[in-house]
Amino acid sequence: MKFLNLDKEYEYINWQKTLEPIFNNKDFINGNVVNQFEKEIAKYLKVKYTIGVSSGTDALLIAIKALNIKNPIVLTTPYTFISTIESPMRLGAKIKFCDIDNTFNIDINKAKEIIAKEHIDIFIPVHLFGLPCILDKELITLCKNKGTYIIEDAAQSLGSMIDGKKVGTLGDLGCFSFFPSKNLGCAGDGGLIATNSQKLYEKCVMIKNHGSDKKYSHRIQGGNFRLDSIQAALLMQKLPLLDSKFIEDRCNSASIYNLFFNGIYDLGIVCPEGYKKEDNEVETVHTYNQYVVKVKKNRDKLRNYLKQKGIPTAIYYPKCIPDQICYEGFNFNNNYQNAQKATKENLALPITFLNKEDIVKIINEIRNYCEEK
Repeated sequence: MKFLNLDKEYEYINWQKTLEPIFNNKDFINGNVVNQFEKEIAKYLKVKYTIGVSSGTDALLIAIKALNIKNPIVLTTPYTFISTIESPMRLGAKIKFCDIDNTFNIDINKAKEIIAKEHIDIFIPVHLFGLPCILDKELITLCKNKGTYIIEDAAQSLGSMIDGKKVGTLGDLGCFSFFPSKNLGCAGDGGLIATNSQKLYEKCVMIKNHGSDKKYSHRIQGGNFRLDSIQAALLMQKLPLLDSKFIEDRCNSASIYNLFFNGIYDLGIVCPEGYKKEDNEVETVHTYNQYVVKVKKNRDKLRNYLKQKGIPTAIYYPKCIPDQICYEGFNFNNNYQNAQKATKENLALPITFLNKEDIVKIINEIRNYCEEK
């Protein structure tokens, strides 16, 4: 059993035939297929502009740079992949952290309080594991009134929705990753920026191509952040399968897991928590880029047990960002107890392209483990 079954995923596309025109035309950089992909995914997201870039990390870097704020104050979550923090810090940002709630996402009510009381230049909510972070009208209006830009980190949540709108399209800019493990993954690194602002779109396009508006004319400082034609061609072939196959497959497996775990709360394993419409006045669609449970006791013991039974798992994440060695000595606020607790409880189970036998084995072994306790 594989944690990420890319072999199965690539059965759905003929990648050799897809790449043949690229190699025949030698159209490797800024090729027509990149433009085609940007148009198609803009339609999918129902957003005016998209920019294909070299990675999700670079998407965040470009988006922040496009705002042209010197040493911005950034509010975000301490419980995420490091690039969420890494990118703004490369541009001299001061980071403020807001703790998470029981969904693994940032506590949006606490974030509202911080934005209302303090000066925040950029708010970066992360839609973690495929579950949308609630960006409601109150938050969006608050940020607009306070002059706070919203850059959505939707690296793990392409296709997730809030009240029928795709995540990554609700703020000023949205950033996506096409890392191979994502719902829509390429054969290497790739990323995307989405926006409804023509001004920000034009700046992002220049920044990704050495700050150039035309050959040998460099209007602003940029870099080499281009999405190459090979990756764009593969993404073009996969995009029509995103909802109907890749996301649907994850959601089908998650629904079976959820039925099981909802019956064993008393044994200390909690399935991924979402939002109830009556609680938040919004409706969300979870795409389960990862399926992460909370193991209230002896997480590592369960993980070792499953490993012995041939069931791979993963930990997202073993440390909060401000607790990473590279940030020792930084004066971060340390009020993120929920996030620190999550690092000790989270356990990701296989979710992609599981057959019936795989799911039965995983569920039975977890049941056996719990009964042995």
